[in-house]
Amino acid sequence: MVSWLRFFSYFLVIRRFSKLLMTLVKILIDSLAFIFLFVCYMMIMSTIFTILFASPDEDEYGSLSLTFLSLFTSFVGSYGYISEPNYVISGSLLVMFHRFASNVFLFNFLISILSAVYELMLDLGEFEFKKCKY
Repeated sequence: MVSWLRFFSYFLVIRRFSKLLMTLVKILIDSLAFIFLFVCYMMIMSTIFTILFASPDEDEYGSLSLTFLSLFTSFVGSYGYISEPNYVISGSLLVMFHRFASNVFLFNFLISILSAVYELMLDLGEFEFKKCKY
């Protein structure tokens, strides 16, 4: 692994690759705060879904890990619905809230972080390249 990192460090002295690699590293570092917020949100929503819907739909919400997986797949676009007749309205409303909050707010928050980092690195990229080169 160290040899691969050393291999990629040679790209830091090539102007085109240097800016892209430093931008990628900066994006990963700045995204850590978003990842923390996203995991906290998913843990809260997993707890709520598990408490409310563990008995009617054990395949999707039977445990915290299954619920976390179900909510994450819902976040990325693989949708499923609660089929138990007693829980259709409450389940649908809670799933709609989760999809709205995760997809609209959290996803746009991530895009704004990436956009801000990209704009910052356009300005600082040339200086960082020269710093790595020397």
